[in-house]
Amino acid sequence: MRERHSSVPSAQYSVLSFPPPRHPGYTRGMALALSIFGVGFAAFCVWLTVRIVNRRKKPGKAFWATVVVVMMMLYPLSVGPAEWMQRHDWIPAAGMTALKRFYIPLAWLETHSEKFGRAMFWYEQLWVG
Repeated sequence: MRERHSSVPSAQYSVLSFPPPRHPGYTRGMALALSIFGVGFAAFCVWLTVRIVNRRKKPGKAFWATVVVVMMMLYPLSVGPAEWMQRHDWIPAAGMTALKRFYIPLAWLETHSEKFGRAMFWYEQLWVG
């Protein structure tokens, strides 16, 4: 039988250590909180989708206007968590390429609007501080 070699002693592994710690600033609590938030958000999305699909009437203009406004708010707000995950090596190199493409419109807006650029810099500093 082959032995498993690891740089981290097996006593340091636990159920909550996924992904394994990569640096001194890693916190298990944050990983657990992000996992719980992700599962909760996915459950909410499934519930909302089932509720919308099972409705007899079609969603009106107010619903779609709300969807557009919420998406326009969530897109720039997603930069903070993405920056945090990138700084903590949670995003592989291939993912970074896709992430840069995803945020091209925000990067363009940051360079062409001084106020927006300052606001985004401030917001990113809240996450990476």
